Amino acid sequence: MILNKMSKHITEEVIRDTFKKSTEKQENMETIEIVELDGDDLIQMLMEEFSVEEEIAQAAIMANVGMNDIDELFQWCMDNQLDDNLIEKFCKKYNDAKKMDTEINSKESEESKPTFSQFTRVIVERASRADTTLQKKLKEIWTSFLNSVETAETSDFLNFECLGSGLQRIHDDTATSINRTYPGYLASGKPNLVLCQREDIHSVALTIYNHDAEKPLPDMDEVLLCNEETTKEDVELICRRAFNDKMGKIYSVLYAEKLDFNISINTENLLMKADIPNRDYQLVFICCKESVQQSYLATALDKYRAQVPEFKDPSRLKLYIENHLTRHGEHEKTDPTSMRVIQSEKSGMGKSLQVQRIAERFGYNLDIVQIHDKEINSSALVSRWQRNGNTSLSHTVYHIDLTPAVGLERNDLLFSLVVLKGIQDNHGNVWTCGPEDLYMFEMTVTDDVSKKEFFSILPKTQCLSPLQSLNKMNQLNLESTSGTLQLDIGSSDLFQLLDDWHFKSPSMQRPTQYLQRFHANENLDEFYYLPDALVKSHKICLETLLDSRSCPLQDPSYGELQNFINFLNIQLESCENSIFTNLSNQEDWANLRFKNFVVKFMIHMAKDFSTRSIEISDESLGKSQPEVSERRKWESSHHPYIFFNNDGVTMSFFGISIDRNYNLINPDTAEVLEKNIMSKDLYDQLRHQSQKDQIPIFNMNFDNLSEQLKLRVLCRVLGVETENLRDPHNINGELVDPDPSYKLTSDNVKKLLAIYMRLKSKIPVVCMGETGCGKTRMIKYLCDLIRGGKPDQNMIVIKVHGGLTPESIKSKVKRAIDVARNNEVNGVKLTVMFFDEANTTSAIGTIKELMVDRLNDGEPIPKSSTLQFICAVNPYRSHSETMIKKLENAGLGYHIKAENTRDTLGNIPLRRLVYRVHALPLSLFPLVWDFGTVNQTNEKQYISQM
Repeated sequence: MILNKMSKHITEEVIRDTFKKSTEKQENMETIEIVELDGDDLIQMLMEEFSVEEEIAQAAIMANVGMNDIDELFQWCMDNQLDDNLIEKFCKKYNDAKKMDTEINSKESEESKPTFSQFTRVIVERASRADTTLQKKLKEIWTSFLNSVETAETSDFLNFECLGSGLQRIHDDTATSINRTYPGYLASGKPNLVLCQREDIHSVALTIYNHDAEKPLPDMDEVLLCNEETTKEDVELICRRAFNDKMGKIYSVLYAEKLDFNISINTENLLMKADIPNRDYQLVFICCKESVQQSYLATALDKYRAQVPEFKDPSRLKLYIENHLTRHGEHEKTDPTSMRVIQSEKSGMGKSLQVQRIAERFGYNLDIVQIHDKEINSSALVSRWQRNGNTSLSHTVYHIDLTPAVGLERNDLLFSLVVLKGIQDNHGNVWTCGPEDLYMFEMTVTDDVSKKEFFSILPKTQCLSPLQSLNKMNQLNLESTSGTLQLDIGSSDLFQLLDDWHFKSPSMQRPTQYLQRFHANENLDEFYYLPDALVKSHKICLETLLDSRSCPLQDPSYGELQNFINFLNIQLESCENSIFTNLSNQEDWANLRFKNFVVKFMIHMAKDFSTRSIEISDESLGKSQPEVSERRKWESSHHPYIFFNNDGVTMSFFGISIDRNYNLINPDTAEVLEKNIMSKDLYDQLRHQSQKDQIPIFNMNFDNLSEQLKLRVLCRVLGVETENLRDPHNINGELVDPDPSYKLTSDNVKKLLAIYMRLKSKIPVVCMGETGCGKTRMIKYLCDLIRGGKPDQNMIVIKVHGGLTPESIKSKVKRAIDVARNNEVNGVKLTVMFFDEANTTSAIGTIKELMVDRLNDGEPIPKSSTLQFICAVNPYRSHSETMIKKLENAGLGYHIKAENTRDTLGNIPLRRLVYRVHALPLSLFPLVWDFGTVNQTNEKQYISQM
């Protein structure tokens, strides 16, 4: 990693050659500078200077292994010269050891230096042969080991001196001088102190380097971003780089006020007492004004405070960054920079799709990571990319989804990756950005405050809503767009309108073709979807879909619009495949405009199936959401449905009440919901077609039906009538009720069908309701019916709690994918993973990633998988002021205010909520629908059933 950081062009041959030269240089230096005497030298001195016999001198050396004091050795000779046995014994040992050394040297000359393990084995064997105490044997082994480490006696070991020398040689050979211009308001040779607002710290740092716009952006070795885990070694390292700099670099320490007292003291001493070869070093400490009063280092450096000129126009910094991120080549018009922010004003605007299109244009791998926590775990990010990078040989588009839950720390990540070209965690692991890889940062920018942050000066792609896209097309006089468009001439900023692939897809073309003709009052009975006859342009398509007569939302996101057209597309496709649509050429069905009736009904149904909840009790966030025309609440409104059953022969009319004037009415209140919903002829013909069916087609009172007929209505819509027959050979026989204790009412069956149709239309299901209102029981009943008596498990319930972690969720989802695959093989067409009380965990972002993006830790869930996700969330409701006062008087800590705690939901402390919950991710809001409460009639039915 270190070598990769120095240069991308360092080869294995260069490394081998460099360290070989370093080793040879050290050996030469050792030969010249060695001052310690070896055994032969000491023997020679004893013989020549003290007239000691050779045998006695050899014995003295062997008896005092490791001793270099000549006087001590001479004294041993004088004390033991008359002991012939002792002299003979140690002299023999000396000759044996000399012989072994000769063998080792001979082997080295014949072959090469021994390996470290071979050398260790030899010195251990030599010591074991010596007839000395264990202490002296260990001392000899340790001395020989230290000598081998400090020198170059082995072939496969580099000591730190050689390593450092080699790295320095590689650095000197590959590095080029930058010679940055030091701003005049900063003093060379002094530790400059700069104070600024926190949101400006990255721009201030970049301003220091911007005085040389042609010079490269600052590198990772020039800038240190401090945090609470920064060590004194990190700070000392960047200071010593500055002190020894020969390349003309500028070194900056950001967030210096976060350094603790001990590190600050150590840094101050280093600045005062260190040996500084480069007296013109260029070093800047940048602190945030908000917390500088608590910093000892800022106080110590106050005398070196400098004032950075204020740049009110950020265009200069923006241009500086863009110039160094610009790409040249095949895709320079559509993708002019290697890094950019993909942003929108609200969720569901196609940001992730835009990143996917970039990866497709380049043919790169796509690595997706979503960050949901307020504080970014850089260690997890580095280890993830290193792990994935080791398994991928091709270039990669790194998609970093910075959700709104991420705090200001997102700017530190952006600064590191975009400007410094890499990140480093607190364990020293480093990730460097490859020159050919692309980095795309997805963000939802919801307020003006965010526009003052560092990311606002980065190249960006603005994803517009359908209505904004339509207005932009009118403004620029465009009919269609094939890709992104420039915001301004010469700018690298882009905006994304309607995606061309989605425009051409059946899910958008079929509803648009039908709605065009429906609004023109054409007879749809003879019309079928035309795959090759695309709607003329993007503009016409959006005008049709956004017409108030079509979409129930005034300004939907692309996600909400996609939910709307997905539902219409599935229903219209089922309509085309139904036998009823093939009757239009018969005399009885001629000119009945049956499909017009269906399309009109589908638009009504879309308000329930594809739009957000009518009323959500969220008293904390205050987020502006699209308004639903004719806002209704579940339990106080009528829900008439038409379903084309899977058999292609039958239709199910649920809750449809027609008066004598052929108006659609609410049977409970006689309120007219839609005038002239159908003609008399169509009404009569539909009744005639269903006269043999036990289930009435119109004005059906579901609650008055028998339990078997209720079950049959439900199974027909679900397409599992055959699977639930007690006798599979008798189509009209008795159906098996998977839970006879569960009471089917018109209320819960409508909700059950609403859930099923959302799943069928690939619309995530998020139920909001009070605890105990029957959400889990209903979903279990739905899964049991779809299972059709098979022994397979097709409902996996996750009881969510505060201790549930993203890692445990990911592992459970992996197992659920395998379960769904086995279920499909066994004929069970739907497997549900149900997250109960999903907003009680801080890992709600991971659940959102599964439901909305269908990603499990960045890995796409297979498109063919039958696994679907449903989550139930508790309402966001604060205690009343009266209740809060009672709780405060009880001394339960409810006096905590939002300004005194970070544990809040919007502006409300969590302790003041009826349910202790976390804020929902913005992209889940449009998917929430109010589960409602049970009315008195249904409540009596439930009680009676129990």
